Amino acid sequence: MKLAGIDHTFTLNVPFTKKTDNVISLKPHAVKTAGDLIFTANAVDVTPITTRLEYSLEKVSKTPLSKQDEHDLIYTNVAVYDDQGHLLDRLGGQGVIQGNKFTITGHYASASSRTKYLILKPFKNNDGDFPKEIKNSQFVDDLEIRIDLKNAAQ
Repeated sequence: MKLAGIDHTFTLNVPFTKKTDNVISLKPHAVKTAGDLIFTANAVDVTPITTRLEYSLEKVSKTPLSKQDEHDLIYTNVAVYDDQGHLLDRLGGQGVIQGNKFTITGHYASASSRTKYLILKPFKNNDGDFPKEIKNSQFVDDLEIRIDLKNAAQ
């Protein structure tokens, strides 16, 4: 590290310890279907800092996805709410389309360690940015999934 006006280098040692005792890792494989859309929650990892959610959205069709279908899947995000109804901030994510399925790994700000469950709600989002507030008209009906955290082995 260098400081302005000082002609020599300083070394800053910051000790840290990786803690894994407050981590919840689940593979719920919870599935909901509405019309021609299948929503699957594949994995949830909750740490004191972030919540990682792996999920997929699949359009049931005998034909390959059209450009509009691809757009619709890519711009269907998942809102994550804690048991108090607070929307967790989305920090980022990445996804890939394979066939008619879009699989995404999303990273969210973490819920409180006292959170008993998470609610996952797919919604249409054509803006590209993850909104701070989601209108009821944006949610995809009948695709909500609840993931219980308190009974999970930690």
